[in-house]
Amino acid sequence: MKTRGFAILVLLAGFAGGASAQQPDHRGEVITEEPEWRGVKASAPIPTWQHILNEGGSDGAGLCVIATNVIDGAYQDVEGLNAGKESPVWLMAKKRPGGYYPSKLEALFREAGLETAWFSAEGRAEELLPVIEYYTGQGIPVGVTMNTGRFYQYQTIAHMVSCLHLDANWACIVDNNNPGYYHWMPREEFARRLTGGRVGWIVALLKLATSETAVLLVYVAAGALVAAAALLALSTLGAFLLFPRRPL
Repeated sequence: MKTRGFAILVLLAGFAGGASAQQPDHRGEVITEEPEWRGVKASAPIPTWQHILNEGGSDGAGLCVIATNVIDGAYQDVEGLNAGKESPVWLMAKKRPGGYYPSKLEALFREAGLETAWFSAEGRAEELLPVIEYYTGQGIPVGVTMNTGRFYQYQTIAHMVSCLHLDANWACIVDNNNPGYYHWMPREEFARRLTGGRVGWIVALLKLATSETAVLLVYVAAGALVAAAALLALSTLGAFLLFPRRPL
């Protein structure tokens, strides 16, 4: 798992429909109006009033990465993100070209003076899934890449959404192209969409992480599950936790 340049995420809008899809389709996805499915409640149940719709930047390219982080940040009451489309980060992004990747997002967060620690990483599905499961299990939503979905009639897309839940069986996301709904899918289907067989990117704002204990980073190395603890001084404003960077 490593941080490196990722394909620019520019998707702005999907296909209409899907909101009434209350039964799993042939790939197991179901769209609900509540953050619950078959007795499973999302670990980070972001309410619909905090969902926002993706828009374009100054060049028309989509702001799905920014929308995802505004949704996740509002849920955690992160200063700079908690006012929805009135948030400084959103307003700054709207005035600039869309399409984001790790270094571009970091630069925006730093310029905006984001007052929270955050985590960003790229990797294969088997590396990223334990991290997503850990953070969502702590009630922290995670921004994740997603390359298709029922809402898009399973066409290939380049997109980021908010993951609210991941366990051994189910994943739940909020898609900023379809706000107001919750998309549930089997874990295996979520894993396929996360990377499209290549490299995925995840972002987690860490305000809800405890400042009294280490934040546990879980990742897979050489096919083995490795747990690594990293002390985060969450009281230090603007702290950033990243895996070592490597050039493209």
